[in-house]
Amino acid sequence: MAIKPKAACTDEELIELLKKHVTVRKVADVLGVHHSSITRRKAVLVKRGFSPPHHMMHTVPQGYAVKGISSYFDRDGNLAGQWVKSREDAEQQEALMRAFVAALGEDVRGHAAPVPRPQKRWAPGSTSAYLIGDAHFGLYAWGAETGNDFNTDIADQDLRAAIDRGVARRPPGHA
Repeated sequence: MAIKPKAACTDEELIELLKKHVTVRKVADVLGVHHSSITRRKAVLVKRGFSPPHHMMHTVPQGYAVKGISSYFDRDGNLAGQWVKSREDAEQQEALMRAFVAALGEDVRGHAAPVPRPQKRWAPGSTSAYLIGDAHFGLYAWGAETGNDFNTDIADQDLRAAIDRGVARRPPGHA
């Protein structure tokens, strides 16, 4: 297999080089890269099932990791067969989820005007707290029966009015 120095190689090509040259340093010399690069790649291959000293020669597909390998040997100690058990690779799953979450906001980015930064600074060591108790969302009352009407819309209006009133009355320098 002729690979030019500094050339990238596939996992399959790396496996062939590791089988042929055995040591990480020899493979690194063939590829013209630092041995630590090959060591990192080899660690990924081990997770996928490639470790010749341990009779692990069958890799699992990208996105999977080896869960376990059961090997059986003949009377002479030669490898007679193997079962390779795999699972989804948790690290790759996390990377895919992070990419998904990052992409969620792409469709809405730029649709709302930016909120301007407040010009005033907070007073050192102080802030306002707007504590919200039970606003009775979900309470329904009929005025003819209870004296006052009450529903979700009224609860929403009351809560918004209370917050607006609190913000309007806050001390200078408080947010």
